[in-house]
Amino acid sequence: NEVKEEQHTNLLELYAIDHQPQYSVLIDKNGNPQTLRNLQSPVAAVSLQGNNILNQISCSDNDYYLPHPTPDANPQDGMVLTFVKPPKINNAKLFLNARNSFWLDNLYGQFLDEFGALYPRFETMSNTKTQEELQAWMLKQKLPLSVYVQTTDGNWQPAGYFNLIGPMAFKNDVLPVDLSSVQTDTFKVKLSCGFMFWDIDEVAIDYSANQPVTLTALPVQTATDQYDCNVSAYLQQDDTLYYHQPYIGDEASVTFTCPPLQQGLQLLLCSLCLHPT
Repeated sequence: NEVKEEQHTNLLELYAIDHQPQYSVLIDKNGNPQTLRNLQSPVAAVSLQGNNILNQISCSDNDYYLPHPTPDANPQDGMVLTFVKPPKINNAKLFLNARNSFWLDNLYGQFLDEFGALYPRFETMSNTKTQEELQAWMLKQKLPLSVYVQTTDGNWQPAGYFNLIGPMAFKNDVLPVDLSSVQTDTFKVKLSCGFMFWDIDEVAIDYSANQPVTLTALPVQTATDQYDCNVSAYLQQDDTLYYHQPYIGDEASVTFTCPPLQQGLQLLLCSLCLHPT
C-alpha cells in the first residue's frame, strides 16, 4: 500500500502466456488475450481544445498529454486521432499507455467526503447496485476513457471504453475496435473523458490478426507480509476472505510456480489482481 487509502485484495493470480516471439500480448478488460505485432502511431492528433498533441502521444516516454485549464474549460476532455487504414481491414486493436490522474483521485475523495455522516448509507446503497448499474454511473460521470470511431458519413460511433487504471503508474491496455463502418483510407478516433481525468502517454493502432496463445492461470504459492505472517489463504480464492492493507507501507511478498516454456514460444507473465476497496 503506497498511498493514504485502504487496500482489500481478494484474489491474486499470475497469468503465464506462451506466444509467438514476434508478437506481444495484452489482456483486454474482458480478460481476453490480444496479440500485437506492428503498432502504428496516428498521423495527426488534436486535443478537444484544438491543440496539436501528436508529439506527446506518439510514444511512451512520460511526456504525456495534459490539458491546460482555462477559465472557460470544457468539462469534457480528450483528443481526436487520425490513423491510416489499410484496404479491406474491418477490425483493429487500439493500444493505450495511460494512467488516471491524481486530480481524479483527489476529486473522488472530496466527493465521498461530502456525504459526511451519511457515507455509510451511501456505501450500503452502492453495494446493492449491479455491475451494469455501477458501470453506467461511471460512464455518465465520464470516469472511463470512452472511444468513438468516425464513420464514413461523419458521425461518431461508440466503439467501447477503457476501464479505470489508477494513478500509481502508466499501464498498457488494448481495446478491439470494429472498423466495418469505415470505407476510407484514413479514419478518426475520438477519446473522451472528464476534464483532466486521464494522463495519456501513447495511443497507437494494430491491424494484425489475433494469434493463438496458451494462457495458464497460476495461483499464489506463498505470501508473507511485512511481519512474516502467512497471508496466502487470503489471496488464493475468490471468496469472502480478503488480505487487508490499511496503512501505507503494508506489503506482502508473493511467489508463484511457473510452468515450463513451450518449445519455440516466448513466455509473458501478466499479473491479475482483484481488489474491491
